Amino acid sequence: MVLEPTWRDIAGTFFRRKLAIVVTFLIVVGAGVAYIMYATPLYRSDSTLLVRFGSNLVPAMGARQEVSQQLQSNERHEVLSSDGELLKSADLIRSVIGKIGLAKLYPTIADGDAGDELKMTLAQGKFTGDLVVDASGVSDVINLSYLNHDPKLAHQALQALVDTYLDREAKVYSDPQLAFMESQRDQATQRLTQDRDSLAKFKSDNQISDLPQQVSQTLLQRSTLQAQLQNDEAHVVLATKRQSALASLLAKVPANVSSQAGAEKYRGVDDTTAKLADLRAKQDQMLSTFQPNSRILNQLQAGISSLQSAEHRAQSDARGRDNSEPNIVYQNIQTDYLRAVADADSAREPMTVLRQQIADTDKRLDVLEGSRNQLDDLTRRAQIAEDAYKALAQRYEEARVGSSRNAEKISSTAIISVPSLPDLPARPRKKIILAGSLVASLILGFGLALLLEGLDDRIYVPREAAAALRLPVLATFGREA
Repeated sequence: MVLEPTWRDIAGTFFRRKLAIVVTFLIVVGAGVAYIMYATPLYRSDSTLLVRFGSNLVPAMGARQEVSQQLQSNERHEVLSSDGELLKSADLIRSVIGKIGLAKLYPTIADGDAGDELKMTLAQGKFTGDLVVDASGVSDVINLSYLNHDPKLAHQALQALVDTYLDREAKVYSDPQLAFMESQRDQATQRLTQDRDSLAKFKSDNQISDLPQQVSQTLLQRSTLQAQLQNDEAHVVLATKRQSALASLLAKVPANVSSQAGAEKYRGVDDTTAKLADLRAKQDQMLSTFQPNSRILNQLQAGISSLQSAEHRAQSDARGRDNSEPNIVYQNIQTDYLRAVADADSAREPMTVLRQQIADTDKRLDVLEGSRNQLDDLTRRAQIAEDAYKALAQRYEEARVGSSRNAEKISSTAIISVPSLPDLPARPRKKIILAGSLVASLILGFGLALLLEGLDDRIYVPREAAAALRLPVLATFGREA
């Protein structure tokens, strides 16, 4: 049977084990107090560095514009981490120890029996343990702190570390290789000039300024010429059809027609014939009345003979004359026919010119389309050369700025606060140690009490006796009874 302890049981347990709790409390607190009293005090010197990026790196030099770009956040973090590793590098720490002196900085290590290299290695490890470099990358600030038993040595060592770091950082980051970058930039300039000249010559030889626009304009020009040629062809077809129709009509219409004066020419003949007929009629009438040899009939016969002679002369004269004239309708049709022929001929001449212009336009399109791939290749080469030139020019400018920084001893890291000279020890932290000792003593005391209670199988309360014997408790009595 498992009993659930109550708060009263727990309090009773702690009361029974009060001696263990008190002893544990006194031991832990006494150890903390003894550490505070007898531990060697350590003094901390602090310093803050600012790493500058981009346009804040160096002041402007002359009229040339700095081309370095602002770094991204991950690149900033990498630079800060690199600077932090440089501050903790073994070579840098050994250099600081050498400047101050191993015997002065760590006399205990210096007085040992180990070799010089081992002593320097131990001192380096000790210095690294006492040095705190905070380059988390949250900001552009690097926080430094160094602990030493001597406040002046702490200040001096941190100052030496900062100075050595600045010198080393200038050497690491300010190796611009200016001459090499300048030669690379000049070569890129020559390549860019050659590629641009090749592109310009190709455009000049092929009369290309803006290829897409020229192709569009040439296609538009060809469409216009084609439309005009189709209009002229339609005009020629219409003129040819009209010419054929007029030619067919000319074949049907006579070229000459009878003159309107023909009736006038034969009117005298008709009058003479009419008179002759009248005289002959009178003669026939008179033959029935008069004798054939009568004077009146002889006169009438003489008149008839005279009119017959006149009729023959008039008929001969009328036959000798032209009795036709040109047909005006025929002439008008012929005029229209000639105009249709001239119109068709005049329309055919521009068609020849238009066909030649279309052929020239097609040749120009073939030239432009054939030049597209080569033009794209030359343009791409010129663009690549320009990009390479810009990149090398930027690197050369950065190298030039770096060379100027190196010459002027300008660093990308600025000292915000110089290493401090501590007045009070930073170690041991008395309040923290005392508070920790109190908390630890209580935890250990109570824990020890619970451990002892768990290992003890004796019965202290009636509930435990009832649980152990599985019998009810009838009465209880004290130790005095």
